[in-house]
Amino acid sequence: MTLHKGQRLIIHGDAGTCQGEVLHAEEPATLPSISGAPEVERVRAALAELGITELALIGHKHDGRDVCFIALENGAGQWRDTHGHKLAITPIHGEWEIKDPPCEDNPAQ
Repeated sequence: MTLHKGQRLIIHGDAGTCQGEVLHAEEPATLPSISGAPEVERVRAALAELGITELALIGHKHDGRDVCFIALENGAGQWRDTHGHKLAITPIHGEWEIKDPPCEDNPAQ
């Protein structure tokens, strides 16, 4: 699945379910070189070794605050967070919205 900036999502994971938005999505091959960060070629090689085909920065609400996390997709289309926990990511089409979404601070109801 290719995600794009501004796309709304439902994210299911070990911590529960929440609604989020893609803040940025990138394929490893197009990652930019950033001053002060590890060499981009080393980063790309490490991601390739892990089979990562897409990275996404996803924002959501937690305790009423805006927070974000990084989701990593492998070549089999499986998403995980940076701790290796499985994520199920479903794009939202239309105006559907979770009412009082459970998340880390509000476990699944």
